[in-house]
Amino acid sequence: MAFDSARLRLVMFGGNSPQLQSETWEWSGISWGLRTRMGPDAQGIVEMAEDPIRNRIVLVRGRGDDLSGETWEWDGESWTLVSTAGPTVSHDFELVYDADRRHVLLVGGFAYGTWSGTTWSWDGAQWELLSDSGPTRRIGHAVAYDSARKRVVLFGGEEQTPGGRPAGDTWEWDGVEWTLRDVKGPSPRYAHEMAGDPARGRVVLFGGRSDDEFVGDTWEWDGESWSLRATDGPSARTGAKLVYDGARHRVALFGGWNIGAEGDLWEWDGSSWTVRAGAPQARNGHAMTYDALRQRVVLYGGVGGERSTETWEYDGSRWMLIANAGPGTRVSHAMTYDSARGRTVLFGGSGAGGAETWEWDGESWMLAANTGPGARTNPALAYDAARGRTVLFGGLAAGALLGDTWEWDGASWEVRATSGPDPRWQHCMAYSSVSQRVVLFGGWDGYFDHETWEWDGASWFRRSSAGPSPRVEPAMVYDSVRQRLVLFGGYDGAWSSETWEKGVGAWTRSPANGPSGRYEHAMTFDSHRRRVILFGGEDALGASRADTWEYGPARGDLNCDFSVDLMDAAPFVTALSDPAGYAVQYPLCDRELADLNGDRAVNVLDINAFVALLAAR
Repeated sequence: MAFDSARLRLVMFGGNSPQLQSETWEWSGISWGLRTRMGPDAQGIVEMAEDPIRNRIVLVRGRGDDLSGETWEWDGESWTLVSTAGPTVSHDFELVYDADRRHVLLVGGFAYGTWSGTTWSWDGAQWELLSDSGPTRRIGHAVAYDSARKRVVLFGGEEQTPGGRPAGDTWEWDGVEWTLRDVKGPSPRYAHEMAGDPARGRVVLFGGRSDDEFVGDTWEWDGESWSLRATDGPSARTGAKLVYDGARHRVALFGGWNIGAEGDLWEWDGSSWTVRAGAPQARNGHAMTYDALRQRVVLYGGVGGERSTETWEYDGSRWMLIANAGPGTRVSHAMTYDSARGRTVLFGGSGAGGAETWEWDGESWMLAANTGPGARTNPALAYDAARGRTVLFGGLAAGALLGDTWEWDGASWEVRATSGPDPRWQHCMAYSSVSQRVVLFGGWDGYFDHETWEWDGASWFRRSSAGPSPRVEPAMVYDSVRQRLVLFGGYDGAWSSETWEKGVGAWTRSPANGPSGRYEHAMTFDSHRRRVILFGGEDALGASRADTWEYGPARGDLNCDFSVDLMDAAPFVTALSDPAGYAVQYPLCDRELADLNGDRAVNVLDINAFVALLAAR
């Protein structure tokens, strides 16, 4: 990641999430935007630095095996390959721009089976070897430019010793030679990151790995000594990217790795960290619902290395950390939205308050009750809008499966049916407005289960079991626009990536491709944007995920068959010429899918975009 000072944007390329990425993204200060998928190959390790004199961002793609070492430059519009000669490092090198001497430096790294101790410079035309002495050979170090003292600063890394050894030394480069500074500072570490803050005359260091532990501390270097500035903020991680945002006069941090890949963006103002965008850290066992009054997805809790107390909201373009206090650490709890009272309702989960009922009003959490259902993990909740009741079923308590049904009216809990589905946990529930019933699917009742049940407010009714295979921990929501239950994922002996839908009839398998197989993820339906939203979960490798997905027909898919093709031509014409007729012929589709030029209107100006979309297929 680097800052483009000419265009006042943060520019990010590549990464691993979980596949190698060849995408170039830009952060405007408000939101991320995808610029291109064209440019350097995703294979190989890349580092970036800005050359502000030439208005270029320089990217080096490391050599390795059959990979060639490449130097690319970004001009704000496209990438250009400018050199295939130069340093012979393959990974764990660092790039930094030396503003006083007006060139990009490449320091250290791993070079064909050995650690490198070289320093190279790039002047926009060619690479030059400046030094092969100074810091001991190492990888995983960090470098930054100290503009107040016109020095490049290096800290830490993993030295080339048997088994590797984290370093805690500080070095400075003056354009001619490296000098070891006799100072104490952060604990020895590697895979941390640094950036210079020219407005404050400081070099900022964050995170890394020290003594086989991820660390999340923030340090600053003033040219004479290191000072510990913060121990809170971004979660402990390695491999984050740190860069100074000259438009906002903040040090920005993006991504990294702990239990899984991180997708959050933070800013450091010299005294504290503020989360700006991205996503909650990788997690599973969290819960989500949609606050229709405020048009926000609400996420709480989960676990991703550590148990979370965070409340996040998603508005369709960015995630925002809203609160870091409330019900306490929770995993495997349940949430739903009470639309009559405008409250998110949370119950259960592992943690000290597993029998507590909490409510979120968009500003703060309130303990609403600590009597009612007993403490449990993996219950299921759904809000019955016709009756104005939150319905709870099942869960696991002290190793025992539960089969009780409760209802919450906003003031107290009432136990209801004594017969119905077998006791179970790790099932899912959602309310179908077309049938005005709460629908339950799957779970573990001593075996993987695939039963579908419905609750009408008085009794449970078992429906056909034809449909998704028996599984635990799927997620299910109701798409109120297309009047379909949507179910994704779960575990049935393998991590499922299937999407299923159910209207008033049988379950049907959706042809849509989507997230990788997972369970313990969370989903909700954004009724304003008419999309199913999915976040996180645990994948087949046992890693927590931090990805956000949206599900629904794409623009141009006017017959809603999850394919944009010639079969959409007739409904496209109808959508343009006869809105009422389109609503009758395609009642489960959205006419806005014909707005292909993004002007929020469906008219003849969308025709060229539709033709181009079909031609591209």
